[in-house]
Amino acid sequence: MPGPEILGTNHVCRLCGGSKCQNGQPLGAAFMLRPAEEYLSTNWLERTGVPNRADQLDIVRQHLTNKGMTLPPSGRLAVLHIQTVIDHVRASTPDARTLAAHHEPDLPSDPSHSGIYGYSVDDDLIADLIAQAVQEVHKAKG
Repeated sequence: MPGPEILGTNHVCRLCGGSKCQNGQPLGAAFMLRPAEEYLSTNWLERTGVPNRADQLDIVRQHLTNKGMTLPPSGRLAVLHIQTVIDHVRASTPDARTLAAHHEPDLPSDPSHSGIYGYSVDDDLIADLIAQAVQEVHKAKG
């Protein structure tokens, strides 16, 4: 069962491997679910407790490394405004698909962990639409 829903006014970021980016921009492949996943793993930036984007991303980087993840030099952190993603996907899919972001803390190492729900491993179009809605791109390795 999903955790509490995150308001659309908030932002999440997604770690995108270098092979899923082209010229530093994440491709749809970076937003595809893996076969057993229920949601797209992200981090809720406002949950970090700091107002400035650079500090938010530094905290997320720390959360990811605390979980044993490696931040690839060619990787990127893609920042998504939740409502922009929801609106873009709803307007661009034949079934007017509605996505939602939920807080999914991975305690104690990653309290900002979150997820985007509402699509499956077979939804290539939705992954591409999420990539189109990326607002900011930052180096994964700060």
